[in-house]
Amino acid sequence: MNCLGRFLALSCFVVTLVSGRATQLVRRAVPNLPFDPNTISTCTDWWDNEGFLPCVDLITAWNIDISDFRRWNPSITADCGNFQVGMSYCIGAPAGPSPVSPTAPQQPSTSLRPSETSSSPPSTTTSPGNGIATPQPTQPGMVDNCNKFYFVKPGDTCQVVVSNAGISLEQFYAWNPSVGNTCSGLWADVNVCVGLIGQQGTPTTPSNGIKTPLPTQPGLVNNCYKFYLVKPGEICIDITAKTGVSLSQLNQWNPSIGNGCSGLWADVHICIGVFDKVPTHQPYGCFSEVSTRALSYAGLTGQTGMTVEFCAVYCMAEKGRQLFGVQFGGECWCGDSLTVGSVKVADGDCNMPCTGNAEQRCGGSERLHVYGRGGAAPLAYKYHGCYTEGTNTRALGIARLESASLTVAQCAQYCLAQTGTNHFAVEFGRECWCGNNLGTGAVSVPEAECNMPCAGNSGQTCGGSNRLNLYSKQLERPPMKFRYEGCFTELSTGGRALGGAVLADDGMTVEKCAKFCIDKGFSRFGVQFARECFCGAQRAAGSVAAPEGDCNMSCSGNSGQKCGGTSRLNVFLWP
Repeated sequence: MNCLGRFLALSCFVVTLVSGRATQLVRRAVPNLPFDPNTISTCTDWWDNEGFLPCVDLITAWNIDISDFRRWNPSITADCGNFQVGMSYCIGAPAGPSPVSPTAPQQPSTSLRPSETSSSPPSTTTSPGNGIATPQPTQPGMVDNCNKFYFVKPGDTCQVVVSNAGISLEQFYAWNPSVGNTCSGLWADVNVCVGLIGQQGTPTTPSNGIKTPLPTQPGLVNNCYKFYLVKPGEICIDITAKTGVSLSQLNQWNPSIGNGCSGLWADVHICIGVFDKVPTHQPYGCFSEVSTRALSYAGLTGQTGMTVEFCAVYCMAEKGRQLFGVQFGGECWCGDSLTVGSVKVADGDCNMPCTGNAEQRCGGSERLHVYGRGGAAPLAYKYHGCYTEGTNTRALGIARLESASLTVAQCAQYCLAQTGTNHFAVEFGRECWCGNNLGTGAVSVPEAECNMPCAGNSGQTCGGSNRLNLYSKQLERPPMKFRYEGCFTELSTGGRALGGAVLADDGMTVEKCAKFCIDKGFSRFGVQFARECFCGAQRAAGSVAAPEGDCNMSCSGNSGQKCGGTSRLNVFLWP
């Protein structure tokens, strides 16, 4: 139904029945209410929806086909849904290429070209003055210096086109101006321009290292690193509830959505997180994973656009952590220290390409590429089990720290990094001990005997009463698990209590004597006179137990250990 002289009048009307009563329906030349910015730009007649007439009744009264109504109003769904009170809608437009959008609020797609009044366009190409063969037919108004073309299929969207061509939306709109800046004028079954002479496409992974998934909402900010794929039927408040961002942030980062959310597209990615810059970071190498996660503060898995830069922003900028690791191609993990048992491995073990940048490596199976803010590499240490204190000496006696907030990591930092020892142990919930060798009599015991929680982390165990959880640097061998037999006398007449091999060394330790004798094939050994080591299978008759106080000389290579005395030996048995 047409209004005669509608271009000269402000409005015209028809009369229809609403709820059994005759009602005058007014169509206007200009909208009086807000309207969807994606509404067809050539609209000539408008309906102000004040809520008294349903969508189906409206198009029936004005004799409008639903396909035309949806072409003019991209936010309307196939069942005439999303017809919002307080909005103006187009109910008339000139004949011509008025593309239809899919189910609202989806991104506008193509419609078929309008039928030709003469013969069908040629399917051959033409050769303009620039020498580039132009395939026919083409989108109207295409620039004349195009050298690369894309044939638009029914249902294609502008984002589909730019994704296939590797160009930006801004470039596409500039080279095909009749498409419009919201893709409302894109035709199907025509060729569009996707490249100019001398023009380079825009990469999907920009220089900041954050890969942008396609397609995207038009006008997305360029410092985005977190994205959300909008599902058909979702509105802005649904997205804020799911992602935790505010409406103001959503509009700031995606300005084309509009304050009323009327410009939100479906099946495109929108921005839900931005960053100022990629934090400075340095690589520390490839590390092994552990069952409780090498970096356990936070993590992301299954990311299709993972890059080292993305993980740096997520862990350092958003989560405020000191370390991050990329793993299995598409995973990102954050923390401040490595979990016990995660150790450095060969860099070649981290061999999986990042899902967002195949030129980068993102760990591997049970392997992480670890990065940090700079400085010394993260401490990697191994756990050896629960041990007893020494006999009349400390198991580890070089340095000690007591803290009401003790954790295993704190003790590791104090002993390995600050004190420079090879081993450390936690004891009695709040004590930290450092050393390079185990003191006399410190032996392995069942794990259950170390049962006190750490004062600073109840999820960790910090030894017990006279019991220590023992750790060492990654490259250190575990302490030897020999058993202490006691202090014994040397023979008063000729011969030795242990009559096998002998070693004298000014750097004597219990471990050095143990290795010497074990390598010689002896299972029993003893240390004497601070610097002497004796080996044997059995103690000779006449060597008897002596008071522990008689073995009172410190080992020349470890003052925290006892190495017998005058005619006295500390005797051990292996294993």
